[in-house]
Amino acid sequence: MDIKEQQETYDGFMRWTKYGLIGVIAILLVLAAIA
Repeated sequence: MDIKEQQETYDGFMRWTKYGLIGVIAILLVLAAIA
């Protein structure tokens, strides 16, 4: 795995993690609103 490929993997992971956190927070807010 060369450096460019590693960088792309890292960027993709960070993007996924950021949206993943937003999704988790949104789900928690919905559950809190229902409860």
